[in-house]
Amino acid sequence: FGIAIGKLDMPEIERLPDLAERKNIDKVGGLLFKARKEIAQAMKESQPGGDPKRAAQKVNDAGATLRTLLEKDKLSVVAWRLLGLVYIDQGRNQEAVDALSKAVEIKPDDLASVMPYMRALLAVGRNADALAVARKTESVGDIVERMGADSPAERPGEGGVRIGDPAPKQALRRLGLVDD
Repeated sequence: FGIAIGKLDMPEIERLPDLAERKNIDKVGGLLFKARKEIAQAMKESQPGGDPKRAAQKVNDAGATLRTLLEKDKLSVVAWRLLGLVYIDQGRNQEAVDALSKAVEIKPDDLASVMPYMRALLAVGRNADALAVARKTESVGDIVERMGADSPAERPGEGGVRIGDPAPKQALRRLGLVDD
């Protein structure tokens, strides 16, 4: 499924959730696959020539699907992570923090959850908490180097880490996470 999403192979993306539901591959009646399909549809509609309103609706649909899934399986790291990413996309940063914190609580070493969690913490001004998460996870420099300019917390002019920063320490200093 990940390969199909990476290529935005919509026929395959459309086919797989039905198969997952029939065979209960994800143990929640195909809901995880359905949510990923809705996210892929939103990605496709977000591209040039797409329909931004339809993209927003698909993001909303994915959020609803993920909340339904989480009623059945409260320990799904992937579902909590995806819900957090949906909330980030919607600008609902505190809700993103809440969802992503659950993903990180369940699996603390999952960088796919830790990175957006830190970004969400930064977006709500919880810089010290983001630093604490970084320290628990791995070296702060490695995390800062991995953080790109692809989230609201890191866009130029919003106090975030920017691509091209000469050194991770300067990026951390600008965020107020370290002193000289």
